[in-house]
Amino acid sequence: MDNSNLYYRSLTKKDILLISALGPAIMGDLLALPWGYGIGALLQEGEDLSVVGVVIGTVSEDAVCIEWMSVASDMQYKEIGHELLIRVFDLAISMDKERVEAAIHSRYLKNPLTGGCNKYFKERLFEEKTTVGEDIYTDLGEISKGILIKPGQSMTEAEYISKVPRAKRKELIDRLESVCRPSGSQDQEVFDRNMDKDISVVIQKDDSIMGALIIYHVGALLAPRFIYLDNYELLNPLVYMALTAAVKKYGKDQKILITQRSETGIEVCKKVFGSGESMNIMTAYVKDYNDLH
Repeated sequence: MDNSNLYYRSLTKKDILLISALGPAIMGDLLALPWGYGIGALLQEGEDLSVVGVVIGTVSEDAVCIEWMSVASDMQYKEIGHELLIRVFDLAISMDKERVEAAIHSRYLKNPLTGGCNKYFKERLFEEKTTVGEDIYTDLGEISKGILIKPGQSMTEAEYISKVPRAKRKELIDRLESVCRPSGSQDQEVFDRNMDKDISVVIQKDDSIMGALIIYHVGALLAPRFIYLDNYELLNPLVYMALTAAVKKYGKDQKILITQRSETGIEVCKKVFGSGESMNIMTAYVKDYNDLH
């Protein structure tokens, strides 16, 4: 193989078919998210173009996270994975992030042949940092089972953002940003454009936000993005109203992705869905970048 035919570039949702052989369907969905990214190793042979290596992940306030990394079986041991990893660090540096993280999902922790993905990253600056709940990727019909309002629990103060009068909606979204959106994570245009106002729910009292569940609809995926709670008694009304409206609007087969990376997210998922599988988040620091080469 002529290495001059191998090159690296950013991936977009237009590349989903190209990467389908190297990862599960959810990885294509991540590319469509405003906080998703992808980097591919592409091989051009005549008129044929194929992706022989891929890393796909998400960006948070202070870290770039690797959600999936894969190299085609016939292209392994050619430093492609290493080159992809370097480019993830380059991305983190360009975005002024402190860390690069790797989400090691439970099904990849223990592989008798490799020692698990955690071994790969440990050999490349990463250390085990935290254990969080496994991401939930399923359809609305499945996730809606058993999500009920407790007897006597009032929803009178909860409303869909689309039902807020237009004259007051801009002011509401400004207030939502202040309590839901981490400083500097995204500008208001992105926050406003991707929010599905028909299924996102807010609870207000005397013009103060008591609770909010903001859900994005991007590409083919629903993704709860922000949650704010004055207290956990407000959780069930928010979840119930959001899921009820989502099923009505999109149907039970609509895919939804729920991540559990924050302490609040982990606690919310435990209360709503119970304890499930866990995964490790491994961490490397951008300041150590030169040691990677």
